[in-house]
Amino acid sequence: MADHASSRDEYEEQLDTARLTGDHARAARALYELAYFDYQSREWDKAASQYDESAQCAAAAGDPLLQAQALFELGATEENRGNLQASREALERALEAGESAEDAAMLGRILEQLAGVTERQGDLASARQCWNRYLWQIRESDDFRRRSFGMYRLGLLASNEAAYYEAYEWHQRALDEAQFADDDEAQAANLWEMAVVERRLQDHRAARQHWNEALDIRRRLGHEMAAADILFHLGMLAVDEEASYEARTLLRESHDLAVRCDTGAMAARALRELGAMAGDDGDVQEARRLYTQAIELYKTAGEETRAAETETMLGVLLVEAGEADVGRQLFRGSLEVARRAEDPVLMASNLYELGLLAERDGEWKEAESLLDRSVALFSESEHEFVGQAQDALERIRRRA
Repeated sequence: MADHASSRDEYEEQLDTARLTGDHARAARALYELAYFDYQSREWDKAASQYDESAQCAAAAGDPLLQAQALFELGATEENRGNLQASREALERALEAGESAEDAAMLGRILEQLAGVTERQGDLASARQCWNRYLWQIRESDDFRRRSFGMYRLGLLASNEAAYYEAYEWHQRALDEAQFADDDEAQAANLWEMAVVERRLQDHRAARQHWNEALDIRRRLGHEMAAADILFHLGMLAVDEEASYEARTLLRESHDLAVRCDTGAMAARALRELGAMAGDDGDVQEARRLYTQAIELYKTAGEETRAAETETMLGVLLVEAGEADVGRQLFRGSLEVARRAEDPVLMASNLYELGLLAERDGEWKEAESLLDRSVALFSESEHEFVGQAQDALERIRRRA
């Protein structure tokens, strides 16, 4: 701390001298270094102000590279403060300065940061433009790792827009670059994304192959949490194919590995799916036990919404088993959590189940009110279950 204080004093003296003498270059450098100290101390307002002033001084001194660096750091500071638009504007100014400086490495850093900010803003078109420009910027370099990363991010953007074939092509190209770079982690990440796309496209054989390849890499690297995640998805792939024994084996393995990693939410996820399988098989006691364990793990992990979702699943099981009162209690508790979390789909699901119980009890007005609210929330979320809820509502209205 003493060294930092001494350095700060030195830079403050340099800044005072530079201002007296009109030395813009020296002022820009001193302000840049002082901003760094404030950034490290999380004094965002002071850091942002000094990075901005540093950029102005650098421009006056005719130093576009330092101007770009200061604006880049200003963008990072504004992002840390949660000011995404201010961050974007600073990075766009940094990009202009970086182009003047003709510094390829600096331009690459700016484009990478700007792509992330625009993506967080929901402006996927601008994010894609940044990543494409990023790849163009490094097209002649031997930096396979950076090229792989840019292609990986373009693949994710394509997936977000449901352009799955385009996403697959980007991840395949990213995988090739990662292999040239001998980057095992990037290879595993792209194999994972390829498998996700393949499952969406119903190519289960290819998805299984790529997830298993990713699993081999993660195990070799000692990444047990990532391995547990892959095992879970391989298990769900087996569920899709109604391969019950394989699904249970993989989900159990995922659960055990997640427990070893002390990852309660991931362990709970596997238990919840095992509970659903037990319920489908008519084993109510086993399903209840697994769901209850999953709920406890989710709550311990602070995943209240996931716990509530599982309570809804348990409620459905128990209503079908003749324990309507317990089911109703679970739906009401889950609904309260959903309201606090402002989760429209979970609210709609519980209102739907409560509406069916009211229908069963002959409480037509109550059933209609609950189902009407359920349909509205499902519609608002454009959820696939809206049709089923609408059918139930129309049935009630005809009966009433």
